[in-house]
Amino acid sequence: MNLSTQSGKQEVSSIVAVSIPMVMLAAPGIGGYLGYLADRRWGCPPWGVSVGVVFGLVAAVIRTRAILRQISGGSAGKGA
Repeated sequence: MNLSTQSGKQEVSSIVAVSIPMVMLAAPGIGGYLGYLADRRWGCPPWGVSVGVVFGLVAAVIRTRAILRQISGGSAGKGA
């Protein structure tokens, strides 16, 4: 029974880990698109796209850290 519990946890961790590349691609893409829309609205290219991609990268790093914390088991590194 303990072996199946470990196997189940490993399977869930693998599935969650697969979401990391998706986050690293999607967040900057969404930020860039929103920046593009801001550039079109206010006519200030390339600042909107640049800022949007940077915010997207920051969001991706934050989300990736949360995913890694979830995989590792919870509160490790929560304060830092």
